[in-house]
Amino acid sequence: MTTLDETTTASPSDNGTSPPKATKPQPRVRPLKRPVLPEKREIAQSTIGFPYGDLESGISVAQAIFAAGGVALSREQLAGVMKLQVGSGNFVTKVATARIFGLVTYVQSKYELSNIGFAILDSDEKRQRQARAEAFLSLCTSASMRTSEASSCHRDRSGLNRHSLPTASHQSRRPTPG
Repeated sequence: MTTLDETTTASPSDNGTSPPKATKPQPRVRPLKRPVLPEKREIAQSTIGFPYGDLESGISVAQAIFAAGGVALSREQLAGVMKLQVGSGNFVTKVATARIFGLVTYVQSKYELSNIGFAILDSDEKRQRQARAEAFLSLCTSASMRTSEASSCHRDRSGLNRHSLPTASHQSRRPTPG
């Protein structure tokens, strides 16, 4: 038979076989202090569009439309011609790039080649180069339609041709290395 200390009491369920339980004071639980977050600032979306791809990926869309006969294609038809899924990121990015460069237009729920798109696929190399230049200049043109601040894109065009690019007359006046 076991004897119990006077300070401990036995519960009826343990029959006096378990060691005495010591009662510890429970630690105080303090609520966590949440850090003070700075106010959320509002982020404005840019109104200036820019291509996510290069001109070559835009040209691949124009080539696909041209290979399908050069006629207007629905979104599903264009994705099928390009062998891509309609909702895939690759398809969306390529088509958006082609639109931003001005190679294709979206009219009545169909994509069709623009004049620049046809010219960039032309067999005449001179016309291709000119169309590539127009495609890059269309980036500024489309931006200026959306914002008034983008007029700076057009500011130096005439100066670029006169002052920055050497012409045949400039080259003839250059001194030859001697």
